[in-house]
Amino acid sequence: MATSNAQKLAQAEQAIDTFLLAFPRILSPPGFPDLQFHGPGEIHGIVILPLWQQTAEFNTNCPHWPHFNTFLDGLAPLMKLITSRISDVLSNPNNLLPDQYAHYPNNFGKAIQAWNIRQSTVLAGQLIQPRILSNMNCFETVRLSAMLASDDPRRPSTSRSSDTVVITTVGDYLYGDMWRHAGDIYKTMDELITLPGKVEILNTRFGVQNNRFTGRRFQLEFFLPDISTV
Repeated sequence: MATSNAQKLAQAEQAIDTFLLAFPRILSPPGFPDLQFHGPGEIHGIVILPLWQQTAEFNTNCPHWPHFNTFLDGLAPLMKLITSRISDVLSNPNNLLPDQYAHYPNNFGKAIQAWNIRQSTVLAGQLIQPRILSNMNCFETVRLSAMLASDDPRRPSTSRSSDTVVITTVGDYLYGDMWRHAGDIYKTMDELITLPGKVEILNTRFGVQNNRFTGRRFQLEFFLPDISTV
């Protein structure tokens, strides 16, 4: 039986919960003023996770490696859903507004080329097992923001260079809408994500923020690799 979108969101939320409960210290302070109220012992913060290649923090020798892989397994259905939604959009620049487009034509195809290059140039033992088909494996890293809110616009950033980010949220929450600041001078804002599971494709030069919320809100920012040299 096919898994519904709601089930995929719930599975991703459960994967996040399980991972953070096992390793709450994996989260770092957000680096911006957090406006969200947190109850005693509530887990909150930010972590950048690799999806292609092991790092100093996430590798086979780390104590949280089994939990990390279980987390990726739980996130996989949502990743498959997102890549199926964005592959056509990122392959055709006519589908994007000029201020959303991330400088290069065919971002999706070039991201897959970058993944193929990575596979051929990195030892197999250093790669992270893909959870989706190689011809859809376009995300190099994911940034998880747990239970955070801010009115301080920030540009989405990860541990590696990236022009394009795909953002979604999971959880059971009210309010917490995300806004994009239109341009380098933060004067106007466009409302973006208002509901869990909605997907937004953005150029990383635009700042984003989200309102306070009630409930539980997790923001996932999936980053394409640097495609400038592909």
